[in-house]
Amino acid sequence: MQSTLIIHNPVAGAGLAARRWKKFQVVLQQAGYDYEDQITEHPGHAIQIASEALASGYRRLAVFGGDGTLNETLQGIMAHQSFIDEVLLTFLPAGSSCDFARLYPKGKSLLQRLTSGDEFIVDVCFVEGRDEDGGPTRRYFLNNSSIGIISLAGVKFAQPGPFINWLKKISVDAAAVSAGLSAISTFTPIDGSLAVDGSQQTSASMTNITVFKTPFFGGGMHYGTETRLDDGTLYVATIAATSRGRLVRLMPTLYSGTTFEKPEADLIKCSSLRFETDEPGYIETDGEMAGLTPAKYGILPRTLKVIM
Repeated sequence: MQSTLIIHNPVAGAGLAARRWKKFQVVLQQAGYDYEDQITEHPGHAIQIASEALASGYRRLAVFGGDGTLNETLQGIMAHQSFIDEVLLTFLPAGSSCDFARLYPKGKSLLQRLTSGDEFIVDVCFVEGRDEDGGPTRRYFLNNSSIGIISLAGVKFAQPGPFINWLKKISVDAAAVSAGLSAISTFTPIDGSLAVDGSQQTSASMTNITVFKTPFFGGGMHYGTETRLDDGTLYVATIAATSRGRLVRLMPTLYSGTTFEKPEADLIKCSSLRFETDEPGYIETDGEMAGLTPAKYGILPRTLKVIM
């Protein structure tokens, strides 16, 4: 079996991943598992590590961290799409938010994930936007991408700080609620136009748009709808412009999975989507900032092999 490169992020889970990694190293050594490891030292480092690993001949990569580290590794993989048929990616959830793992079989240890050989082939989504200088950006994602209040809350959740790090250690849900309330206090609706599968643009005033493949986000929240990771479909949750009071009352539905029962919310299924905005808005992908609107979403069906 080819050696596996494990990319591990010690600050994932507000630093909990560092202690988890030390324990996992003992398991790997006792099992005699053939691996190399490389630590991430700064935001975006996993992109560089994954890209360089593929260029040097690695084809088996594993991520020990959260969804953010997984997302960075994906960018490095997609920079070498000529190798994509040979790549095997394993996710070893060790962060505060590991939503990608929630749709896969439960009960496996991290070592069993590495050694099971249970391959799944998944869609890879992408979003094209603009950077702050107006240049084009393209970001890939496996879980979800948001524009609006959830992207703002995601930034606040992911942003390091003494209070949010302390909350994450106590409760991921509490940290997510705190980030959500902070976002609601400053957010204003986004005005623009929306086009689905190449249809004519229609006016839209939105609180949030989330394009997702996994219905889970923020560690414990979910949209209450079934999805598949290999069906070539983008699932889109829209929340129309509404008052701050209504937004606060919508928050519990994100934990009960009843958001789409509310009049402000709607579910769209498509293969492409374009969101034009009157003012630039942040695009977030799996907890990372991916650029500014206008945003164009698309999907690469059954592109990446993952082992879970």
